[in-house]
Amino acid sequence: MDVPLDGDQQRELDRSVIEYLRWRCGENESEIIDALAQSLKVTESEDPSRLLLLPRKWTSIVRLQRRIMALEHTCRELRELNSSRDASHGTADASRVTWLPPAQPCSSITVESPVASVRLHPELALVFVATEHGRLHCFDVLDTSIPMASIQAHTRAITSVDCVCVEGTTYVATGSKDMQARVFTWEASGGLRLLRSFQGHEHVVSGVRLWLNGKDLLVASCSRDTFVKIWDVLKGWCVKSFQPHADWVRCLDVQGEYLVTGAQDATLRLTHWPSGNGLSVGIGHSFPIESVAFVPAAGEASEWFGECVSTSRDRTAKIWSIPAPRLLPHRAPVPHSADAQFHNRATLEGHQSWVRCVRIRGPHIFTTSDDRSVKCWELATGNCKRTWEDAHQGFVSCIDLDGTAQPVPRRIAVTGGIDCKCHIFMQ
Repeated sequence: MDVPLDGDQQRELDRSVIEYLRWRCGENESEIIDALAQSLKVTESEDPSRLLLLPRKWTSIVRLQRRIMALEHTCRELRELNSSRDASHGTADASRVTWLPPAQPCSSITVESPVASVRLHPELALVFVATEHGRLHCFDVLDTSIPMASIQAHTRAITSVDCVCVEGTTYVATGSKDMQARVFTWEASGGLRLLRSFQGHEHVVSGVRLWLNGKDLLVASCSRDTFVKIWDVLKGWCVKSFQPHADWVRCLDVQGEYLVTGAQDATLRLTHWPSGNGLSVGIGHSFPIESVAFVPAAGEASEWFGECVSTSRDRTAKIWSIPAPRLLPHRAPVPHSADAQFHNRATLEGHQSWVRCVRIRGPHIFTTSDDRSVKCWELATGNCKRTWEDAHQGFVSCIDLDGTAQPVPRRIAVTGGIDCKCHIFMQ
C-alpha cells in the first residue's frame, strides 16, 4: 500500500516515531524494537489501514495548514478592501453632507396648534416640536404615530427650542412669550423633566441657544426687552447680561466666545459675550431680522467664525463676512479700528414673503418663508439650487437638518408650519 507522503515527510515521521519510542521505552534498543513490532503487528482479522494511521494524521495536518494559509490570504484581501473603502470614505461623507431632502416628506406629524420651532436630537432619531400653545413634544422620526414625550412647557407660545447632548444626558432649552427660558432633560424612560426655569427678562423671550463652554453648560436667551442673557444651566444663575441693540432682539447664534444677534431695528451685531464688548455691526436689511446663523469654519474647529447668514422680513437672506476683532494681550477683544462693519457678500433673493428661518448644512443654506416654500442656496455663490414649493399649507415657520459633525452624517430634515404639521424628510 502506497503511503501518501514524500521522502522528507516519511523521514520526519520516522524520526518522530523513534523519538516517541525512546521517550516511552528509554534507550534500550531491544525494548524499542519490540514496541515497534508490537505496534505494527497485523493479523488477518485486523484492518490493514491501521498501518496508515500516522500518515493520515500527517495528511490532516497538511490540509489544516493549507486551510490556514487560505484564511490568511482571505484576511489580506479583506484588509486591502477595507483600506480602499477608507480611502473613499471621504467621498461617501461628502455625498452625505451635500445631500438634499427629497421632493416629498416621508412622514408628517400633526400637533394641536401651529408649530413654532423644531429641533433634531444631535445623536438620536428624535425631533423636538414646540407649539404656539406652549407644548413641547418629542417624536421618534421613524415612528410618528404617538409622541415619546409631551409636556406643557410654558403657559404661552414657545418661540424657540434648542437641544444638546452632554455625556449621555439630553438637554432641551425653550424660550417663550411668557418671558421665561427653561431647560428640560429628556430620558427614554422618564420623558421630559423640567431642570431649570430662568426668570429675568421683562418681555418675550424670542430665541435660545444651548452650548458647552468648557465644562459649563450655558444657555443664551434674547428678548424684546433688548437684553441678551447668559445662564449657567447646572448652577442656575445668570452669568452675563448685556444690551447689544436698542430694540427688540429677535434672534441669536453662538460660537465659542462670540455671539451674533439680529434685531427689530434691521441690524446685526457681533458681541464678545464674556465681556459684553460689541465688536461689529451689520447694516443692509430694510426690515426686521427674523433669524441668524454662524457659518461653521471649514476644517478644524476654531474660535473665529468669519461668516454668518441672516434672514429678514424684506424677503431676502444675506451672507455676511464678519471682520475679525482686534485681539489684545490679557484683554477681551475690541472692535477693529478700521473695519467694524459686516460686509454683505451675497443677497439671496427669490422668496415672495418674509424669510423666517435659516439653517446651514455643509455647502448649503436652507431658508423657510411665509410664501409656503423652502429654498436651498449654495453657500459659496448664493445661487438658488432647489425650491420646495407649497412645503406646507401655510407659513413655513421653521426648519432643522441633521448636523455635519457626526462621524457619519445622517440624512434627516424637518420643517414646521402654522398648519400644525411637522414634515420629516429622510433618505
